[in-house]
Amino acid sequence: ATYVVCTKDESLAPDLQELFAVRAATVERMESGHSPFYSMPGELARLLDRAALAAVDNGTSVNGEQGEGQ
Repeated sequence: ATYVVCTKDESLAPDLQELFAVRAATVERMESGHSPFYSMPGELARLLDRAALAAVDNGTSVNGEQGEGQ
């Protein structure tokens, strides 16, 4: 799983997000407020695309488990 920490989030403090993120296999950070899908949709889409491609390359599913045939 990938966690995206929004470093300029004023709704959910980035320090708290970092605590949640420790459970994720990958942590990405964006200089974004609470809603990067509104403020930075292109950058977020590229980040999610990279994360999805990395998961496929590693043979893992979106929840971090090994996919079929792995």
